[in-house]
Amino acid sequence: MTTFFLNDDSHYATNDNFLNQWSNEMVIMMKLPAMMALVSLLLAGLSHAGSDESGADAAVATMGSTRLSAAELRALVTALDADSRAALQANRSLLEQLVRQELVRRAAIQRAKEAKLDRDPMVQTAMTRAADQVLLAAYTARQVDPGPSYPSTAEVKSFFDANRERFRKPDRYHLAQIFLADTQPKVAQEAMRLYRKLAESPKKFGEMARTLSQHAESAARDGDLGWVEEGTVLPTLMPLLRSMKPGDIAPPVATAAGWHIMRLIESETGRHPSLSEADKAIRALLRDERMRRGEQEWAEKMVRDTPPQLHWDQLKLE
Repeated sequence: MTTFFLNDDSHYATNDNFLNQWSNEMVIMMKLPAMMALVSLLLAGLSHAGSDESGADAAVATMGSTRLSAAELRALVTALDADSRAALQANRSLLEQLVRQELVRRAAIQRAKEAKLDRDPMVQTAMTRAADQVLLAAYTARQVDPGPSYPSTAEVKSFFDANRERFRKPDRYHLAQIFLADTQPKVAQEAMRLYRKLAESPKKFGEMARTLSQHAESAARDGDLGWVEEGTVLPTLMPLLRSMKPGDIAPPVATAAGWHIMRLIESETGRHPSLSEADKAIRALLRDERMRRGEQEWAEKMVRDTPPQLHWDQLKLE
């Protein structure tokens, strides 16, 4: 969603999904069984609606001669990460989008095969290398897996105690806006005119956003932009947001895109999670770091045990 006043600087956006993960883990884990049940129901419904077949081979979707069976879709969903599976549970349209994308992918592959691209030597080499890379990644992961006992409870607590600030959930703000594109003086004057009108009739904000805001996505929701977190908003706007109370409408603010009249719907003060809330994310992080180090150490050991021999006299690049 484009909101124009969000900060694109990576310094403010690099959470690596880690700083936010702890707050979603319990919700995600609780939703997974329901998500799988939903997928099963959708598959059953699609199967009955679109095919006389039954069971795992029933086609849940087709695109010309390309088909996707119930078993194939279940395998596709199961292979997704937990966040993606939880998103499917929350939004059926995402599952439909996944099905469409997979059908298009399969149809495109079939056309590539019909064009005999899979027989092209360069394509074959690239396909072989891609398959080898998957095999190598699986083998390497097996070699460096630290085992289920890592990290220990003590190691998790030690990391948590040393990195408490890293886990702080940032302040966040539920905003609505009326956006006027362009920064010309006449647009600034119009923004001030609307602000003065809102100062007299603040309850008309939604109606005015719907009819006057030039940001179509939020205008369709009475200007509602949803929640934005501290660190994702332009730093110059943070003092303004911190000074607002729920229901306040701020004077027009200019950005490179235009003028924004913002209304604070509600806000939440950031907090530090408990150790139990952060536990799962910490374990994932520590395991990932251990495996990365293990991969490097394993590769170095291979080279020490069996040093590569380079035979330059046999090399011919022509």
